[in-house]
Amino acid sequence: MIQNPGKKFKAAIILQGRQGKGNNRFTDMIAELTNRYSCPNITNIDKFTGNFNSVVENKMLSVLNEMRNYDIKKNVVTVKKSIISDQIIIINKKNQPRGKTESIMNIIYVSNADSLVQLDTDDRRHL
Repeated sequence: MIQNPGKKFKAAIILQGRQGKGNNRFTDMIAELTNRYSCPNITNIDKFTGNFNSVVENKMLSVLNEMRNYDIKKNVVTVKKSIISDQIIIINKKNQPRGKTESIMNIIYVSNADSLVQLDTDDRRHL
C-alpha cells in the first residue's frame, strides 16, 4: 500500500490483541502516511456497508476499529467479502446517482474482542 500505492491486497488484515498493546498506534501511523486516502477508526459498519458509503471513495486504507454491530446480518458479511476482493466498488452518495469506481481499498480490522470476525474454515479474505 505504501510501496505500491493503488495496489489492493487480496485479503484483509486482522489485528487482535489485549487492550493497551498499541494496535491503534500502528494503524494511526499507517493512516497518517496515507493521509487523505484513508478512513481511520470506522466504528460503525453502516458507514462502510450502509446505504451511503461515500466515506470509502478513493481510499487506500480503511481501519475498522472495535466494530459494534459487525456480522449481525448475513448481508453485511456478503458485502464485506465483496469489498475486500472486488476490483470495482459502487459508491452511493446522498442525493446523487450511484457510481462505480475502482476499489483500491485495503482493510485492517482492530479489536480487543476474542471473536472479531466470523470466519469460514476456507476463508481466503482474512489474515
